[in-house]
Amino acid sequence: LSRILSHEIRTPLTRMRFALSIADLDSEENTQIERDIEEIELRLEQYLTFARLEHQHHLFKQSPCHIAELIHTEVAKFSLYKELNFLPEIQTPHVLCEPTFLGIAIQNLLINASKYAKQNIYIKITESDGKYQLSVYDDGPGLPINAGVLIEPFQQGESDKLASGYGLGLYIVHRIAAWHSGNVILANHPKTGGAEITLSWPKSDR
Repeated sequence: LSRILSHEIRTPLTRMRFALSIADLDSEENTQIERDIEEIELRLEQYLTFARLEHQHHLFKQSPCHIAELIHTEVAKFSLYKELNFLPEIQTPHVLCEPTFLGIAIQNLLINASKYAKQNIYIKITESDGKYQLSVYDDGPGLPINAGVLIEPFQQGESDKLASGYGLGLYIVHRIAAWHSGNVILANHPKTGGAEITLSWPKSDR
C-alpha cells in the first residue's frame, strides 16, 4: 500500500514540477506553487515513514554518528524556505544513535517548526548527565494548551488552532526516541517563546 501510495502521488507531483518549470508565472506565484509541492512531498514522506517505522523497528541498531553532518543534510532539504533561518548549534559533534531514524526525527521536527516560525529555527545538540539532547525550537507562537496529546498518532489536538499541523510528526519522533531508550520533552522556549521539542536519549547503547 505504501509503495502504491508513493507512486500514485509522486507521479503527478513530478508532472507538476515539470509544468511549473515551463510555465510563464511571476516569481511570487512560482515560489508559492513550489512551496505547496514541497509540503505535499514532505507530508507524503512523513506518512510513508510512519508505515515503515512500525514494520522495520527490528532493524534498529545504534552506531557512532557525525551529528553535525546529519543535521546539515536535513536542513538542506528546506532550501526553498528562503524566508526562514535555520541556525544549528552543535556542542556535541558525534553521538551514538541510529542515524537513519534520527534523521527522520530531525526532519519531522523541522517540518513542524517551519509551520510556525516567524523567522528563525534553532537546532541544538548537547550532552550532559550521560544523555544526548537534540532540541529544535523556533520564534513562533509556542505550543498549544493541550500539547501533550500531540504525541498520540494522528492527533492534532482540539479547540486550538496551534495544534493543527503537528499531527503525526511528533508521534514519529516519540517512537524514535523510545527505540533509543529516550523520551520527548515538549515546552516553550524561555527566550523566543516558540515551541521547543527536545529528543533526549542515553549515551550508552541499551
